[in-house]
Amino acid sequence: MYRKAAASNRYIHFTSSQAWKEKASAIRTLKARAYDYCSDPALLADELSFLLEVFMQNGYPQNTVWRILYQENREKAGEKEKINLDYSLYVPFHPWEKRFIKILKEQFGISTIFKKTQTLGDILLRKGRQIKKEFKRNTIYKIPCAECTKVYVGQTSGTLRKRTGEHVRWCQKKYKRHILKSTKKNDGVAYHHHSTGHKIDFENVDIITQEKSYWRRLIREGIEIKQLGNENRANLQAGYEINECWDPILWKKKT
Repeated sequence: MYRKAAASNRYIHFTSSQAWKEKASAIRTLKARAYDYCSDPALLADELSFLLEVFMQNGYPQNTVWRILYQENREKAGEKEKINLDYSLYVPFHPWEKRFIKILKEQFGISTIFKKTQTLGDILLRKGRQIKKEFKRNTIYKIPCAECTKVYVGQTSGTLRKRTGEHVRWCQKKYKRHILKSTKKNDGVAYHHHSTGHKIDFENVDIITQEKSYWRRLIREGIEIKQLGNENRANLQAGYEINECWDPILWKKKT
């Protein structure tokens, strides 16, 4: 069994806050690889012994690893429970949820699927090809005024660069204020610029979040506009109407 010289032999740790089936799968996967690749019983025995030592170094109890490697039947371990995806609960894993999950399964027949959440690695490491901010699509963005506290919040399915360019052109053209308030030519950034003479800070356009769904983008835009308040809002329209019953929650989230 070949391993690179840089191989660290570090796998998901036993004390990691992950479901047990994820930890057991790490052992079973390497066990299956050993059975598939080792060409004779001696090599297989050496590989299983090596895996036993490796997982003990990763915090696993010796008896547990021994049982999976030497006593568990491969065919039985490979059988997967059939799950109805339409009748399942998708939640992040937490060790305190075990009793709740057991009740859902036994009393209501609801299966639980653990979904991936953001990790420290996702925050610290940039994975894959990175797209520059100005070329990102499906964004909710904000444009601040350089001379006051007014902020414009908008959403676009196109690139941020294209949408920002439209705002810049509206500010450069000399329109009368009542035209900028019309339905077809509604632009709070240009209206604020022409009515006050303030300079718009297009150098610091910021992306609040990205959302592919059109209606979710509208709702998030409406929430962000509502949280600005009338004194800090450059938008001529309030966007998607958010009912007043959400005000206590939105205010708490803002503070």
